[in-house]
Amino acid sequence: PKKKIKLNNKNNNQMNDNQTKNQQQQQKEKEDDQKILLIKEANVFVSHAWKYKFLDVVNSLKRFFSTTSSSSSDDDDNKIQNKDSIILWFDLFSNNQHSEHDLDFNWLCNTFQSAIKQFGHTVMILSPWDDPIPLTRAWCLFELYSTAITKSKFSIAMTIEEENKFQEAIIKDFTIYNKMLGQINVEKSKSFKPEDEKRIHEVVRQTIGFNQLNSLVFDKLREWIIQYAIDSIDNSISTSSGSSDSQVNEDTLKRKMALANLYQSQRKYEKSESLFMECLEKSKV
Repeated sequence: PKKKIKLNNKNNNQMNDNQTKNQQQQQKEKEDDQKILLIKEANVFVSHAWKYKFLDVVNSLKRFFSTTSSSSSDDDDNKIQNKDSIILWFDLFSNNQHSEHDLDFNWLCNTFQSAIKQFGHTVMILSPWDDPIPLTRAWCLFELYSTAITKSKFSIAMTIEEENKFQEAIIKDFTIYNKMLGQINVEKSKSFKPEDEKRIHEVVRQTIGFNQLNSLVFDKLREWIIQYAIDSIDNSISTSSGSSDSQVNEDTLKRKMALANLYQSQRKYEKSESLFMECLEKSKV
């Protein structure tokens, strides 16, 4: 318990300092023959802001992977269906952030993006839901861009507290997610290291351009919000045991109305109309 209290106040940057010191100490104690090092290839890339508290990131990931098998839309994604095979690439532990990296144009456009493609799945930690830090950070946006152009799976993870707030808000006002999208401006994105920010921005200028990259990020998040709303409906139905029929129907109708409005806002009128009609018929019962 005492260790957990200390961790509550540590962000990822502080945790990295501790991790580097621990790695140095472990190197000196390598003679322990009973320790077995198990190395596997990562299949999930964790995208996060270094300002986040470490335990918030851990709790977001735990929640995401504890629910993803029941809500995953990719039937052929065995890596995610089988939780025992999930191997995370979390830069806090996978990279030595104190060493110098030559992040030139070739590395960013080829080496990094090839790694994202090999992972096949990026999970972005999103917090706070109404002003998410990653959407203002150069690295996070570049990671999202790399995920999109390599056609990798993209997911968002939140703590249970943030997700509950987000669900409540989206049901009350489906346009609230526009505020989230409004935070995106790659040209104004920042990085902890100014040299990284400069290099990433230069890569964007020489390749896709800021306006097109903004649009690509918008589209990826629009796809996510639709899938999130669909999963929210499915989860509401599957976890409704013990509730009265009226409570279940009301909650499901609200979620379906939110999804219908989202479809309409994205000009997916056929899907929107179908859901509106379904909600109208059920509301008469």
